[in-house]
Amino acid sequence: MKTFCHLSRFAWGRFFYAAMMVLVLLGPATSTLNAQFKFRQPPNRQDPSALGKRDQAFVWNQFVGNRNLGPFTLAGSLVYRPASEPSRSYQFTLKADWNQQRQSSSLELVHPDGTVTETGVVISGSKAYRALPDGSLQPLAPERLVEPIVAGLPFTWNDLLMPYLTWQDVEYEGPDRYLGRPAHRYALSNPDPEGFPARVVVTLDEDYAALLRGSLYDADGEVVKRIRVGGFRQYGDEWMFSSLYWEDRASRSSVRLSVDSFRYGL
Repeated sequence: MKTFCHLSRFAWGRFFYAAMMVLVLLGPATSTLNAQFKFRQPPNRQDPSALGKRDQAFVWNQFVGNRNLGPFTLAGSLVYRPASEPSRSYQFTLKADWNQQRQSSSLELVHPDGTVTETGVVISGSKAYRALPDGSLQPLAPERLVEPIVAGLPFTWNDLLMPYLTWQDVEYEGPDRYLGRPAHRYALSNPDPEGFPARVVVTLDEDYAALLRGSLYDADGEVVKRIRVGGFRQYGDEWMFSSLYWEDRASRSSVRLSVDSFRYGL
């Protein structure tokens, strides 16, 4: 598989979401991406043409470059829907500073019974650390990122931070269409042959390099978990996704992240 670039840590770019919302609400707008790619307006339901090698790298690099938010605060709710139990809702506040070299994330969760959990992690390069209350950092094994952040809620730092987007083995898979938008699929392979997920396929919007969905595969090639964007919304002067969904196929459960407020700065 071909490596297109050195991937930075996962985040969402402000231009990316602003442009996406202009597109959704108002129609096509001028940007470096739609200057490069032809805008296809629904109801054209045909898949777009496959990208040439140069444009494959262009879309991926645009996606990577738009993911560094810097310092921001995001708040809302996490709703866990088990397959055979009542839903449970948690209020959350995420304070973070994400850039190409380092991701610092602090999460406060208010449980259904009113108790509060505060936890944080820092990812720097290939290393992860738990942020302790005194400000010090404790080394954290990468496999701990796939464990639930709190008991009773199957939501992990891996779900939130998506460190698999830093994998450097990236291959273009071809055109697609999602939510009426022309899009393209990229496959990422885990450098650890024993690691999970073994492979991830992400779908990016053609015109704005927007992450629309992702599928996580196990070593047998089965989809274990999916993530998808549910919508976008304006928060003050800024635009951000309004909801994200994580769907676990094995347990038939899901977690919905709904955003009530978003701003740049901590």
